[in-house]
Order: sequence, then structure tokens, then C-alpha cells
Amino acid sequence: MPEFPEVNIQISYLREHCFDWKTERFGLSGRCEHFKNISSPERSQIICDFFAGSRITSICQRGKLLVFITNNGVLVSHLMYCGRWSIEGEPFVSNYKHHAKPPTDKTMSFWLEDQRKRKLCLYDPQNQATLRIYPGLTDLTLIKELAILGPEVIHTPFSAPGFTTWTLDLFLDAARASRRPIGNFLLDQHKIAGLGRTYVRESLRAVHIDPACPINSLSNEELELIANTIISMLQTSIETKLDYQKVFGIA
Repeated sequence: MPEFPEVNIQISYLREHCFDWKTERFGLSGRCEHFKNISSPERSQIICDFFAGSRITSICQRGKLLVFITNNGVLVSHLMYCGRWSIEGEPFVSNYKHHAKPPTDKTMSFWLEDQRKRKLCLYDPQNQATLRIYPGLTDLTLIKELAILGPEVIHTPFSAPGFTTWTLDLFLDAARASRRPIGNFLLDQHKIAGLGRTYVRESLRAVHIDPACPINSLSNEELELIANTIISMLQTSIETKLDYQKVFGIA
């Protein structure tokens, strides 16, 4: 699953290619049902009104989520395991294993077409990615699926505004109040937003701490070492554009 750095690299591409994107048409394809958070009888009209003439004013990150801010409200995208956004004819690729090759047309799940007939497409080979719209909202802290997440694991220029960034003090306070295994704690998106299995596993391996070790049994020094290692790995991954050999020595 794309984790914080993988999503950050995706947003970098989108910001470069989709600045001030103005939608003329949109469409759904594939088996995945998007916009399930809209349950109104006027659901179809609400979705049409949201995308009709919408203009993307900003794209930011909240944990593993991509957040598109438009003049009509907010679009939130979860890529799940293999999903990615890509401009048709200008494919997004990266070192992440599921994004290493250009996407194929048959995996397109949703698309937006602009005035120049360019298509911004969500490709989702496993039909698991999700899209939700929040018409009329501009304050991201009012969107429950964003607000319930824990502090953002690191702050970047793409971080969604209005949310707390993870700090050592927050980590130590939470650790004292928990008996959970350190590995499970770090994976809990309500505790820390953006971490996934790969970075948790590799960071704990690097500092020689068993993921099953109860978090409240670890010293402040050990917790600080874990936090610093995680932050360093994430920052290196972003700075090297997902050069995993440099990050933690695996292909």
C-alpha cells in the first residue's frame, strides 16, 4: 500500500501537472463505487454539481490520503494498494512497485477532462481505491475522515493545513498510556497518520526493537530513537524519490 512518502511523490506529480485544473467533463468506469459518503436521494445531481466547472485550487496530503481542494468543495482520495492518479499520455511512474510501469486503460476507475481535452485519471487495478466528495467545505478540519486521524507523521510543503504534526512529546505521552505492541501502535492511523507496514517494520529492525514489545516497556531513549529513525527514513525516501536502497537497503 502507498505510504506517506509514496503518496507525497504522487502529490508532487499532481501539483506539477494539475495546477488550476478546470474540469469540463468527468466519468466513472470499472467496478468500484465511489462517493459512497453521499447518500442523498439527489446523489447523482450532487456529484454532477460538484464536478461541473470545478477548478482544483490546491492538492495536499493527510496521512495516506490525497486531498483535492476545489472551488466547489473537497475531494478526498485513498489509493489503497495499487491506485494512482495519472494524466492520460503523461504517465505517473515511480520506484514504488505498483507504480513502476505506466498504468493501463483497463484499470481506469474515474476521470476528469479539462478544457484542453486532457484527462486526469484514477487508475485502480484492484478496484479498491475510494473517492469521497464534500461539497461546499473549505475547512479540512471539519471533514471527519481527515480529523479522526492522528498527528501527521512529518510536515512537508504538501501537508494539509490545520492539523498537528507528530512530535516526540506527543509520542512519549501516548506511549505512557498504552500497553499495545510498538508495531501495532505505530500502524494505528488514529495515533500517527501516514505510517504503514514497510516503514514501521524497517525502522524497528534498524534499531533492533521487536515489533511485539509493549510500548510502555520502552525507555524514553528507545522511543526517541524509534521516532528519529522513522522521520529520517521518511524524509530520505521523499528526498531521493523513493530510492529504497538508500532508505533501508531493500529493492
